[in-house]
Amino acid sequence: MDYAHRLHALKPRRMCRLTDHSIEWRDDGGGSDEIPYSDIHRVRARYAPTRVQRQRYLLELMARSGRSITISNTSYRGIGDFEQDDAGYVAFTRSLHERLARANPEVEYRSGTTALGYAMSWVIAAYLLVVVAAVAAFLIATGLILIVAVKLAVIVYFAPTMVRYIRSVRPRRYQPDAIPAGALPPVNAAAGSLDASAGGADA
Repeated sequence: MDYAHRLHALKPRRMCRLTDHSIEWRDDGGGSDEIPYSDIHRVRARYAPTRVQRQRYLLELMARSGRSITISNTSYRGIGDFEQDDAGYVAFTRSLHERLARANPEVEYRSGTTALGYAMSWVIAAYLLVVVAAVAAFLIATGLILIVAVKLAVIVYFAPTMVRYIRSVRPRRYQPDAIPAGALPPVNAAAGSLDASAGGADA
């Protein structure tokens, strides 16, 4: 199975391929490598939005040899322009999990961010709420109601992303046949032989 994407402007387009024994990749313009399934010791699947990529998901593979590869459901096309291939990404991710489960039962599967990163997410969210409340109170006191309304509209627009992000990045372990729903893009094509599950053991 093949899957191609370009992570960001400083990276070339990369073609990834799953073989019977390894994950291989080749970059446009030269450069190639592979990691045998037997060398992979950790997989992390997570929701990782940015300001311009609100629907970005990442799959990170870490090998005992120190090599790693990051795969995304989005592909860079230009400044602020990213193309999504959710169906292809989900199919590739599930196929990789199936192959890893057969070839290397010692792999550790994690979703979300690290424990420190999760704690920082809550700290930042709380800080932003305090700042917004303080600014709103100041603007109301000075009679700038219109500006308050605009800021509240911005908060309402971004609030669903913030809530989804905090819920999705909670560190947890999972089994390769039960990838947490929040770790993959929510597309119909995701319904494959490995059923998505929102469960998982806390990391």
